[in-house]
Amino acid sequence: MPSGVVTADNMRDYLALPMVPAVSDSWMTEPALLREGRWDEVTAGARGGPQSVITTFARACSVSR
Repeated sequence: MPSGVVTADNMRDYLALPMVPAVSDSWMTEPALLREGRWDEVTAGARGGPQSVITTFARACSVSR
C-alpha cells in the first residue's frame, strides 16, 4: 500500500493500479490525533474526510481495471 508519497493530487493514479487496493499518508489526518491515540476522531475523519479527497477516491474507484 503506497504511503509517504501519496497526495490528494496523485492518489487517483495510485488507486488506478490493479495491485493497489488502498493508499495512505499523514495528510489524511492530524498528527496530534495519532500521537494522542484519539482513534475515534481518526476514524470519524476517515469516514467524513475532506470532500475533495472523497471525490478523488470515488473517481479512482470507477477507473476500469
